[in-house]
Amino acid sequence: MTAPKYLHFTLGPVQEFVAQARRTRDFWAGSFLLSWLSAIAMKTVENAGGEIIFPMPDPGFMAALTQGNASSQNSKQGTVPNRFMAEIPAAMDME
Repeated sequence: MTAPKYLHFTLGPVQEFVAQARRTRDFWAGSFLLSWLSAIAMKTVENAGGEIIFPMPDPGFMAALTQGNASSQNSKQGTVPNRFMAEIPAAMDME
């Protein structure tokens, strides 16, 4: 039996990126962007046959990715953190 492979994903540095905001809407946009990018990475892992171990992403926010509806009520607030851990298939290409 093949030992499982794990992926530890971190997107950052978050504080330096978000700290550049000059207005509240800029702060929100930067935070949302980081959440959205992490969610895209999670969805990519799931589509390749991987399984997110932690944290469990908000189903509504993740559904907005598959529906392609950025104006959905589910995507108004970024709820996915900038890091996650996933179990990935042994054959998954990491390049």
